Amino acid sequence: MALQQLGIGSGGKLKDFYRLFVLPTSILAGTSIGAGVFSLPFVFNKVGVGAGFIYLAVFCLVFVAVHLMYADVILRTEGRHRFVGYARFYLGKSASWLATAMAVLSMVVVLLIYLVLSVSFVNLIVPDAMGDFYKMAVFWLLGSTALFLSVRRLALAEFLVLWGIITVIGAIFIFGIFEAGAFGKIDWLFFSPAYFLLPFGPILFSLSGRPAIPDVIDYYDSVGGDRRGLMKKALIWGTVIPAVVYAVFVLGVLFLSGEVSEDAISGIAGALPRWVLFGIGALGVVSLWSSYIVIGMDVRDILAYDFRLPKVAAVLAVFIAPMALFLAGFQNFLALVSIAGGVFLALEGIFIIAMWKRAASLSSVPSVFFAKMPAAAIYALAAVFTLGMVYEIIKGVI
Repeated sequence: MALQQLGIGSGGKLKDFYRLFVLPTSILAGTSIGAGVFSLPFVFNKVGVGAGFIYLAVFCLVFVAVHLMYADVILRTEGRHRFVGYARFYLGKSASWLATAMAVLSMVVVLLIYLVLSVSFVNLIVPDAMGDFYKMAVFWLLGSTALFLSVRRLALAEFLVLWGIITVIGAIFIFGIFEAGAFGKIDWLFFSPAYFLLPFGPILFSLSGRPAIPDVIDYYDSVGGDRRGLMKKALIWGTVIPAVVYAVFVLGVLFLSGEVSEDAISGIAGALPRWVLFGIGALGVVSLWSSYIVIGMDVRDILAYDFRLPKVAAVLAVFIAPMALFLAGFQNFLALVSIAGGVFLALEGIFIIAMWKRAASLSSVPSVFFAKMPAAAIYALAAVFTLGMVYEIIKGVI
């Protein structure tokens, strides 16, 4: 991509390219890339690989629009707020409480997903040591004790998450592509109508990067100047890059796996050298642990500041809730990812669309990223999230 196309200029200004495009793009991409990726190979294998990639491309476009909509809302609103604050301003007090409850529940489910997934990575490091429950419990204790720290974030947490998972994905793809008969394992034309809606929740969960949007905007504010053209490109590429990374991961796992497991990792354990498995396990555990701490602190702060809980009570709630849900039997990785994406993040997407529409009538600032969006496109976006949410709710009830 030419520097001129990014509005940075020429003359070999690679430092500006890194500072004004690569870094802010990485903020969004790093937030989006996470545990959801490990559900995608199984989902694609069920619905059909070709159909899975079509889903990924379409949902990537959906999130490009939604991420730009949320950035639009932030830039058109006076002052800085959290997601709940924008919901209160544009949709009313009742909506803000629903948004707060949704945020807490979704993040607790994400913590639970990390607990379930941690066992697969720890098994790559010490497959024969103690039982799975004890491995999960050690991970839970290490992640939960950090909640008692007073720091807002642990240093380099986002960096560890992003590059840890990208390294895992890269290693799996490289070994997979050299597997004998790798490409012959994929039937690109296969499609299973019975699993038509299965990808909704996992892909929504995997592509959402809404919490990073304010950070991208704050970053451009800090460098000064009118950078909204660059900001739009960073938001677009920060959404597209995770989709490309996920496509690479899906192919790598499918190349390696005889039978694709729900968490992707268990199914490739017999196809890689021991030292590679150890490295993947270590990077995976560190990445999950860093994410667990960051998300746990976010939940702790919401409970303390929005629900007015004493800080000790907020910490104990985050400490206990994921383990309590695990012990209650919520241990199916794919089901949890589907609920988090298909219910909570689908509802979040609907909130963003509603706030963006409301901002058109309440804000005196014109739209920053959209000259005009047809009503049909807005309703189509809302329909995607609504369909995913209805499907997951019905599936849960039945």
